Amino acid sequence: TNWTSSIFNTILALGGGDGGAGGGGSSSGVKDSMEYFMKTLPEPFIMIDIMEMAQPLLETESSPYVVVALQECQRMNGLINEIRRSLIELDKGMKGQLNMSQPMEDLMAAFTINQWPGRDPFSQCKWEAKAWPSMK
Repeated sequence: TNWTSSIFNTILALGGGDGGAGGGGSSSGVKDSMEYFMKTLPEPFIMIDIMEMAQPLLETESSPYVVVALQECQRMNGLINEIRRSLIELDKGMKGQLNMSQPMEDLMAAFTINQWPGRDPFSQCKWEAKAWPSMK
């Protein structure tokens, strides 16, 4: 239920991560998540090349499927670009090169509790808005 989900999210937010005595705090977990995402994040699709390859297929009977594939590539590019932009921005904020904004704090909070950024309806981080609708 919504009430149970709300309580669980509150407990996660108050928990503050693992109980290890190693030091480094939650910022080391955030840094690890940031490094992982930056390392595994693919490059955006080169839409000009994809459009050139798709042009002959748009004149066949399978053109609706080609249009959907092109739309999905564009949507994926938007998500990849938003993830990369927000990770770079958060890195600069953690280094003190930028003032920490509310979207950066929301991104840090999501990484701290191992949650997809933007899943919280009050979050100003835009990953969830750019991604496909999913309940997982």
